Amino acid sequence: MDWHDTIVAASSPPAPSVRGIVRLSGPGLLHVLDRLFVAHGVEGRSWPKVPDGQDSPSDHPRQGIRQAQELRGAAVHRGRVQFAGPTALAGRWVDAWCYLWPDNRSYTGQPSAELHMIGALPVVQAVVSTAIHCGARPARPGEFTLRAFLSGKLDLAQAEAVLGVIEAETERELHTALRQLAGNLSHPVRALRNELIELVAHVEAGLDFVEEDIEFIEVEQLRSSLESIRIRLVEILAQLDARGKHDMLPRVVLVGKPNAGKSSLLNALSGADRAIVTAQAGTTRDAITARICTPELAFDLVDTAGLEELSDDSPRALAQHQVHHQLRSADWIVLCVDAQAEDLDRGWLEQCLAQLRTCAPTTIAWTKCDGELPSEGADSVHLEGRTEGGSVRVSVHRPETLRALQEHLLSHLRSIQGHVRGEMLQRTAVRCRGELASTVECLEQALQALESGASQELIAADLRWAIDGLSGVIGEVHTEDILDNVFSRFCIGK
Repeated sequence: MDWHDTIVAASSPPAPSVRGIVRLSGPGLLHVLDRLFVAHGVEGRSWPKVPDGQDSPSDHPRQGIRQAQELRGAAVHRGRVQFAGPTALAGRWVDAWCYLWPDNRSYTGQPSAELHMIGALPVVQAVVSTAIHCGARPARPGEFTLRAFLSGKLDLAQAEAVLGVIEAETERELHTALRQLAGNLSHPVRALRNELIELVAHVEAGLDFVEEDIEFIEVEQLRSSLESIRIRLVEILAQLDARGKHDMLPRVVLVGKPNAGKSSLLNALSGADRAIVTAQAGTTRDAITARICTPELAFDLVDTAGLEELSDDSPRALAQHQVHHQLRSADWIVLCVDAQAEDLDRGWLEQCLAQLRTCAPTTIAWTKCDGELPSEGADSVHLEGRTEGGSVRVSVHRPETLRALQEHLLSHLRSIQGHVRGEMLQRTAVRCRGELASTVECLEQALQALESGASQELIAADLRWAIDGLSGVIGEVHTEDILDNVFSRFCIGK
């Protein structure tokens, strides 16, 4: 695979759409664009006249796009793509926008461009074919992100997160992938690696001056630093083991207006007084979690502060941020609505359901049904199709309704249990677990050598192995097999 090639691929999905996107990247990008794209209105230039009988982009000069070399940073050009080569549209053209990054300040770290045009599949395919005719080659799966990795724009964990973003099917999966893309694993690992590199430098500097009896770092300071790094790595490894498992417990989040019966419901389902229950609104401010265990499935039930519209900086207003955080991590949501409320706002209910559906599937729980259960017609307020989980009627004083709600939740959680994901993508957890465990083992050996008074050469060797382990996590040290395993999962164009 030659990284000096200019590559091209359709970046938009292979389906009809309003807009189609073709992505190009490589050192020869501007040469390809000069033959592919005619820019309009750059520096006063206008369309070049195409001589009669000439339909090949290489038969006449292109004016405008080469001017981007004189620009600093990205530029956007309006123009046309003139079709040529082995395509049924040869000799015709399509209006397009060219988003150009003429230097290494791009996603791939190479000159890059995106051509945006009407999303008809024959048109998008013809643009790709014409670009290949003009000197580009078809991109391989994941090659754009692979180039971003090789140019240092992304590390390996972040590159895996790109695929996680593409494959995300729920708000929670997307949030997990975006956190990893932002560096929630890479940043602490890189910081620990840098600390180890500094410690190795001190140890090896002492080896160079062993005859002068110069000590660049005290033994106790070295021991303390190594132990601190080891503890933090053990914590990361524990998080990796806990969060990377497919059988992570689902999270069911209770939401609703103040005094809607959320805390009472949590206590009744958990069989313990986990949440304080009072008639005063705003009693619950922090999220309270109870683990519900049944013979076939366990799940975490989370009580949250009542939904309110507050604009000040009071504790109740700050609690609303915690509610939104819990909703983003939910696998299922139970919207608690007081069935005895006289002023039920149906408009609020519909708006709330629309917002909750962007986070996770939702069930309406009509609470406080202590007397005669309301008729089925009362449940119709949720409007058919507005919730994936429908609605249930429940009273904390009627055990049969609590059992019905629990069975309702279990029936839905069974279907999603295998898809629950944690704070780290599964593919990253599998790849990194061995590297981190090996790193912790090397640090323990270095600490034992330090305790027994072993030579500084042995200690430095263990620390260098530890550095290599952390380098493997973020991709500073890699093999072709690892890269093939990671990037072969991508689709073409990413």
